[in-house]
Amino acid sequence: MKSAAQVCAQIGATLEPRGLQKEVGVASTFTWRQDRAPETVLTGVAAIDALTGGLPRAGLTEISGPPSSGRTVLELALFASLTANGESCALIDAEDAFDPASAQAMGVNLDRLLWVRCQSLEQALIATDLVLGAGGFGAVVFDLAGVPAKRARRIPLSYWFRFRRAVEGTPTVLALIDEEPCAKSAASLVLQLETEGARWSTMSNAFQNSESGISKSPLLSNLLPGIPSHGRLLEEIRRRAKVVRNRNARPGMLKIG
Repeated sequence: MKSAAQVCAQIGATLEPRGLQKEVGVASTFTWRQDRAPETVLTGVAAIDALTGGLPRAGLTEISGPPSSGRTVLELALFASLTANGESCALIDAEDAFDPASAQAMGVNLDRLLWVRCQSLEQALIATDLVLGAGGFGAVVFDLAGVPAKRARRIPLSYWFRFRRAVEGTPTVLALIDEEPCAKSAASLVLQLETEGARWSTMSNAFQNSESGISKSPLLSNLLPGIPSHGRLLEEIRRRAKVVRNRNARPGMLKIG
């Protein structure tokens, strides 16, 4: 029976003359090669960056959550961070729901953002293929936030693996925004966002704490006749972020306000 060393030598001798070592990634000495940690991009959202270490370049990040969970805020923060550094980004908008005014207010340089407005999921998949094939983007975001989770789950898994392979070896951050995770093992980082609740204030309390100096008073309705006395203002939305998968760090959970 041949020893392990003899088997390794035979494999190396067989592959090397055919030039197959480089193709299949087999080292002739069978030495252990440690994978280097991918370069990451900070989004500018401190709590998310602390939890994830940033979004990886050359990989697929999936950001999932229901409406009002912070998906769009994180998307715009990523665009703002990259475009501020002179990088160009692309948004594949499956439901044509992007608001340029809100993006600009968050610091996104719209001159460096390619906005692909799609009318169907099929158009969005084709557009993503074309954009990734063109290359040259710091980030490509495939936004399925408005697509029902049932439809998103029907996308064949082969699409996500093909998209991931398209950015391997490039400086591109590929991000998928959806309601429920659907990229499965194709995603290097899976971030689940949740809404824990909201804190509301009555109109009288809001004005009492405002710079207007108007204190709580039974005459408030007379002073502000256009505002109902039972009106309430949204003061805070409490959200939670959970790392479901991160190939470069430990899973964790963090409240983000």
